Amino acid sequence: MKKSNPELQAQIRKCICYGVTALLVIACALILYFCIERISGLRSFVGTVTAALMPIVWGVVIAYLLSPSYNFLHRHLYPALGKRCSEKTARGWAKGLSIFLSLLLLVLILYALIAMMVPRLIDSIVRFVNSIPTYIQQMRGALNVLLADYPEVHAAVLGAFNSATSYAQNWINTHLDFESITNDSLQELLANAWDMIYSISAGVKNIVVFLKNFIIGIIVAVYVLASKQHMCGQGKKLIYTIFPRKAANIILENCRFAHHAMSGFISGKLLDSVIIGVLCFIGCSVLSIPYALLVSVIIGVTNVVPFFGPFIGAIPSALFILLVDPVKCLAFVIFILILQQFDGNILGPKILGDYTGLNSFWAIFALLLFGGLFGVPGMILGCPVFAVMYHILDEVSQALLHRKGMSTDTGDYELLGSVENGTYQKVPDPAYESDPFAQKKRSERRSGWWSNMLNFFHKRSGAPEMEDSPSEGDDDSSE
Repeated sequence: MKKSNPELQAQIRKCICYGVTALLVIACALILYFCIERISGLRSFVGTVTAALMPIVWGVVIAYLLSPSYNFLHRHLYPALGKRCSEKTARGWAKGLSIFLSLLLLVLILYALIAMMVPRLIDSIVRFVNSIPTYIQQMRGALNVLLADYPEVHAAVLGAFNSATSYAQNWINTHLDFESITNDSLQELLANAWDMIYSISAGVKNIVVFLKNFIIGIIVAVYVLASKQHMCGQGKKLIYTIFPRKAANIILENCRFAHHAMSGFISGKLLDSVIIGVLCFIGCSVLSIPYALLVSVIIGVTNVVPFFGPFIGAIPSALFILLVDPVKCLAFVIFILILQQFDGNILGPKILGDYTGLNSFWAIFALLLFGGLFGVPGMILGCPVFAVMYHILDEVSQALLHRKGMSTDTGDYELLGSVENGTYQKVPDPAYESDPFAQKKRSERRSGWWSNMLNFFHKRSGAPEMEDSPSEGDDDSSE
């Protein structure tokens, strides 16, 4: 029988789909093979492109960070200006003033941080270098007091300490005393000087590149803030052009969730870090801890990193204070522990809420993964980025389970053994063997088994059946 025309067309379309799929698979395999074969060149290419686009990245990041202040200013300036001029003029002035005031706020914050940190840091370094002989004498006296009852240990430790200090003094005299420099030491000094000059020039180059990227990034941020609504509209238009309507709606919903998680987490974490820095300065000032302002700035800045941030800032600060006053160092450690407990259990949850939705394990996993891949930026942004990925995966799994007609509640799968005819068969959990409720249930099952066995023997002997005993080992139930 001859096939009808629609059936033939459907078969042809099916064959074409199979052919295109096979062609795409082969093309992807060839591209993957090429990338693996030329991985070094690909890495160099990606590094070159990333370095070229770094000002754009800085501009987008700065614009995103300034977006809350820009929205706040625009929301209040536009109605006020709309009463005095036309709508178009009010919108333009409101946008320009909002961008200018937001950038001015950023510059003032950076200037305040630099003005606070740089002089204090230089003063701290100078005081530390000048106090090194005093610290050595104090350390020698502390060793004498601690090891006075152990002569052998005292002699060994003090000998090693004196050898280390003598070696350091001789190295300083040899390398920094120009009157006693010989030809060999002069050549060694020149070789080290060239290495030092190369390191200094590389550091200066990195600073210049960073400043260039940052300045250009500020200019890019101005254009991004000025045209962000138009750019968002272009992006949505492109999404609806490429994807079907239902898929486009899902993509936009996930983008809104990502924006909510990222903006809420970043702004909340910045506010939380500022509050913790201020509280740390107040506490250090009350406790008369040395370098209170510098330590507070370090604690506030490193507190931006979740979980590990307090330790990253507290450990070097504590070591720095230890060289000045060990008792104050102990007080500082105790104070920081109390402050971080307050931040982690009271202040942080109140400010941040549940923007990420991740438990502690996945948060630490995200920090280690993204921190290892991207460094400090990865540690800061790892939690919200992974939260978006986790949310998308959860949405996909719920859609697939709903299509299969299965439950989407995670609690139904915690002790799941199998699913038979829509029934979720549970398995016993060894972790709850000591649970009183589980013990009560086991006692009821045992008493039921005991009663059933006694009833069986009573039936055999012709005696009446027994009632279920209330508990195992209850002799009164056999009456």
